[in-house]
Amino acid sequence: MIYKIIGSVLIISGTTVYGLSRALLLYKRYKNLLKISSGLTIMENEINFTCDCMDNILSRISSIIEMNEIFYTASVMSHDITLNQRWKAAVQKDSGSLKLTKHDCEIISLLGAELGMTDRSGQIKNINHIKALIDIQTTEAKEEYDKQSKMIRGLGITAGIFIVIMLV
Repeated sequence: MIYKIIGSVLIISGTTVYGLSRALLLYKRYKNLLKISSGLTIMENEINFTCDCMDNILSRISSIIEMNEIFYTASVMSHDITLNQRWKAAVQKDSGSLKLTKHDCEIISLLGAELGMTDRSGQIKNINHIKALIDIQTTEAKEEYDKQSKMIRGLGITAGIFIVIMLV
């Protein structure tokens, strides 16, 4: 009898933890999109008010904001390839750890096309355009988190209880 109770508790706690971790992935995506947007705001200000090269700007952004994966990765990659290629490679490399969707990555990768290639106003227009697209993705991520997180957490608990009932 004691083994049934311990097994039941382990099954329910395991499915609950699984549900919580799935809901946490949705939250991480939302938070990381917010951080990327704030990094782009810093990038816009750096381009506007300094005459520094893009590698130094990317490095500075990675030290300012908490989430520094994409910005830091792009700044330390080999300088044998273009900044556009480095940016896209950084987005691709870090998208998994940031829990970004494929569409998020496509939008963020668009930024690299004009980084360091156009004048200040062109780069700022590009950054503003990408920030607007990321803000849309952030809103969608927030709505998805609000709608699905409660359901996923509840489903984890319910699935555990269902399994226990079926086994007992």
